[in-house]
Amino acid sequence: MVTVSATGALVALIVAIILILRKVPPAYGMIAGALAGGLVGGADLVQTIALMIGGAQGITSAVLRILGAGY
Repeated sequence: MVTVSATGALVALIVAIILILRKVPPAYGMIAGALAGGLVGGADLVQTIALMIGGAQGITSAVLRILGAGY
């Protein structure tokens, strides 16, 4: 299992907030924040994407489609 540092989590939060305040759709802002946070937190790209997919497995498919559509 991959561990991401607290610094990475804070970077993810800050990036997501900044993007949302700049009128980027919230779903994309959170995805970009999670990607940046994982990379800064010590995971490589493949590990970061695996963490994001693993975290989204508990979400129902309807919610994933809504988030992916940017609503």
